[in-house]
Amino acid sequence: MQTPAAPDADHLDALIGRAAHLALWLAGQVREMLAPLPGKVLEAPFLRHLLRHYLVPAEAALRRAVHLIAADMPAPRAPLRPLRPLPRVIAPFEPVKRETVRPPTFRLTEPQPRPQTDYIPEHMRPRIRVLTPDAPPASPPPAPQPRQRASLESRLRRRFAALDAALASPEREARRLLRLQARQTPRKPLLAFARIPGYRARPLQESGRSALSSINAELVARHLNTS
Repeated sequence: MQTPAAPDADHLDALIGRAAHLALWLAGQVREMLAPLPGKVLEAPFLRHLLRHYLVPAEAALRRAVHLIAADMPAPRAPLRPLRPLPRVIAPFEPVKRETVRPPTFRLTEPQPRPQTDYIPEHMRPRIRVLTPDAPPASPPPAPQPRQRASLESRLRRRFAALDAALASPEREARRLLRLQARQTPRKPLLAFARIPGYRARPLQESGRSALSSINAELVARHLNTS
């Protein structure tokens, strides 16, 4: 006879399930919009929109689900490496040639918000106007660096492939996260708790934002208890 799961476990399973469901839905939207069609060209503005409003929130949702899954897993044990005798003759070094491209890896961490500075770009600084014809004009704002469409599409597809693989095996990503945390001393926050990536994405409704904020709050509480 099976014993019923504890209420706390049910609560955690619900948080993980909601976040994973959100990531799956967003990933399905990305897959549909990236589907190849005859004569279809994905322009850079569309790719940036897809990245910002679909892929980024999907990554954030799955990333938090993976972190919560890993929180209830046992810490990994370091395997014992047997000592090997040194070879009598050292073979000459030869570079290893990789014949296959390394598959993309799902990112388990998020960059922390940068601290605010007092620096103001030159084109945004106040200027004192002198009513003389010799007054130099204001410096134009720096032109944005153009990004090639093909490069942007390739980067987006690689990130989506990593997301798709992580969705297929979140427990594997959780074990990888535990190995990452074991190497980290002292322990620092790996997620941007104060500013969830993609939280304001246009496709997200109240239920989607609630799924993100709820699992984020649970991870914040756990981080505060262990720090």
